[in-house]
Amino acid sequence: METYLYDIVSTSINFVGAREGHIDTLEYPDLNDMENGNHVITCAVFRKHLWESSGGYFDVGIGKHHVAEDWDFWLRLATKGARIRNISKEYLFNYRVHTGGSLSSAADVRSIEDQKKRNSGEKPGFAYAKSNSKFRPATVQVFAMQS
Repeated sequence: METYLYDIVSTSINFVGAREGHIDTLEYPDLNDMENGNHVITCAVFRKHLWESSGGYFDVGIGKHHVAEDWDFWLRLATKGARIRNISKEYLFNYRVHTGGSLSSAADVRSIEDQKKRNSGEKPGFAYAKSNSKFRPATVQVFAMQS
């Protein structure tokens, strides 16, 4: 991060457990890429000042009101000009999938296509504000690099 002046660094995903396989990431996603899909995984390092200036993750809604809070966060950072670098084709993050799925994969959660439409019709990265007027910051443990 320091040598090449990136703001966010992530990697590709290796699934273990109830699902096997992997997901590659774009090596240098830009704002246009981020508006069309989440190209930074949840497990990433980023500059602390970006977390502070953007307000971090917003934990919004369940079911049809769910917004992918990590995608929303990365999208807000991309709108601020964050430089993103993914370590592609190296599966450095093992993601355990359980048989029962997760909250974000439940049957009543909006599809990625619906979430894309929602983001593209509004100021990118702020879809959560209209989905639920009672949004609150999520409680997460963050390991961010000092800027």
